[in-house]
Amino acid sequence: MDLALHWILRLGLALIFGASALAKLGNVGEFRLSLRAYGVLPPVLEGVAVFLVPVLELVAVGLLLGSKVAWGALLLLALLFIFSGAILIGLRRGGRFNCGCIGGWVNEPLTSSLLLRNAVLALLASSLLRSPSIRTLEALDRATILFGGVLLFLFYLGVSVLLANSFRIKNLGLGGSRG
Repeated sequence: MDLALHWILRLGLALIFGASALAKLGNVGEFRLSLRAYGVLPPVLEGVAVFLVPVLELVAVGLLLGSKVAWGALLLLALLFIFSGAILIGLRRGGRFNCGCIGGWVNEPLTSSLLLRNAVLALLASSLLRSPSIRTLEALDRATILFGGVLLFLFYLGVSVLLANSFRIKNLGLGGSRG
């Protein structure tokens, strides 16, 4: 993989999970309600998980942006695996609650589309397990990395808003067939 693309993925994933962690830490009460709605943790562990999840996301961000990229990618893969398992359990139980994926930034209802989104994130993270090509990054490369990473983050947020709104439109009966 080209070094610039490697850095775009590193920066994009760091922005996604860093923003997610900060949003969760910024609204601990709402994140706790999301955790409770999944019903996978005993109440005594909710207080730990409400801080542990965003802290682990921030650790992954630090690893991705530092010299331990593979460790950061592995931590993201582990988190995505856990998140996806919780989503599956939540969906089996009816799943009519905010997923808590991006803290309180986007009120995303629990849907199976989140599993697909997590799979794409896992694919991006797993691509960071391979070493990039070795070359010198030029000024244009650095600009490309910055814009590419930010665009990946904005694309993620856009998809999240679209998923949340498509669920709402469907439930209002506005997304049905025309006759």
